[in-house]
Parts: sequence; structure tokens; C-alpha cells
Amino acid sequence: MSNNEYRLSVSAVKLINSHLGLFEPANAVNLSAAIAETGQLYGLDEVDFDQKYAKSNSTYDTFQLHVQRV
Repeated sequence: MSNNEYRLSVSAVKLINSHLGLFEPANAVNLSAAIAETGQLYGLDEVDFDQKYAKSNSTYDTFQLHVQRV
């Protein structure tokens, strides 16, 4: 069993890592707002953005959240 701590709404049993690429460059303000809004979704454990590869990386509980909402 792992010693990782997850957000209250997240279970390690159905945890998924998702990597979504952006086709168009986003400005820093819009990108920060999108990450902040996405980070509030119920069932999401973490979200970040890799500027070098223009990818959003998120970890979420598939029982609580579907990728279409992210």
C-alpha cells in the first residue's frame, strides 16, 4: 500500500494520469486561469502545465471525474 496522500475526493484505486497537449499557444493569464479552474474539479488530485512540451498533466480519480470534464 502506498503512503501517498490524495485530496479528499480521490481514491488511489482508480487514479489515472492524463497528458493533454495544446495545439495553440496560450497566454500566461488564460493558462493560469484554466489551470486554477481545472484544479477545483471534484475528483482531481493535481494538475500542472509543462511549458516546454505545451502539455497539461493531471491526475484524477476516474470514479469521480471523467476526462471530458478536464
